[in-house]
Amino acid sequence: MFFWLLFTGLSTSACAEGISPADAEDIQASSEAIGLRQPYIDCVGGGAMTTAAILQCAHKEFAYQDDRLNRNYKMAMSRLSQDGKTKLRTEERQWLGEMRRRCAFPEDGGTAHQIVAADCDVEETAKRATYLDRLVQD
Repeated sequence: MFFWLLFTGLSTSACAEGISPADAEDIQASSEAIGLRQPYIDCVGGGAMTTAAILQCAHKEFAYQDDRLNRNYKMAMSRLSQDGKTKLRTEERQWLGEMRRRCAFPEDGGTAHQIVAADCDVEETAKRATYLDRLVQD
């Protein structure tokens, strides 16, 4: 979401450019709800000014979210029946395929598309990690 805002020329900190304070708060809340960390939110919300810096932020956050997802997946698998494990394994494979298609970098994409694709990977992984965390908590 944040990278999309940057891609379209908007910034969460630049309300004068089209995002109201309420919208900025909603974006912040939704990012926190899926477990994105504050340094990432700050970085892509205007803290990083170069593509390389933004991609570095995305790489760090993706590594964190991927680790979180894997821990939650293993925890869920350890608590499920054999049928539940089979179902979750199938769900996970489907999710991974869908995420790869959804977040794919277009063949003719430019620099901004790199940012959008990286953000998609981060957000989709964070959403899945949060889903698995809730599954473990139930």
